Amino acid sequence: MIQDDRLIYLVFRAQHQLLTYLETELSKAGIAISTKQAGLLFLLRENNLQTMSELSQTLTIEGSAMTGLVDRLERYGFVNREINPDDRRQFRIGITKRGLEELSRAEKVIRKTNESIKSDFTDQDIDAFKKVLNSFFKKFKLDK
Repeated sequence: MIQDDRLIYLVFRAQHQLLTYLETELSKAGIAISTKQAGLLFLLRENNLQTMSELSQTLTIEGSAMTGLVDRLERYGFVNREINPDDRRQFRIGITKRGLEELSRAEKVIRKTNESIKSDFTDQDIDAFKKVLNSFFKKFKLDK
């Protein structure tokens, strides 16, 4: 066990390890989307037809990076753009049937990894861990 009280370092290191692991597992399963792309598709599955700025704000991704992310997903046929009827200068991004299918495949890998994370801990340990993680959202809220 790592005996280090540099919490920020440990959180970043754990995040990097987890994302690298997930990317590898998704690739091994023949899944075409990345963790970031899966995150965007999860959002669209929950609330379809969002604008680029809404997606950027929710995912805290810069506009240019969001454009690249959506462009790649559109090229794969996982999302489409449609003109926003309320503002014809904007596009709304929608998940396609193919995107839902790919997300379903990715979700299996992600759920399996989530269960693996929890497997060595008690329910109380997991509750404490969630309390710590949720505290980040309260303590370090971004002002926009």
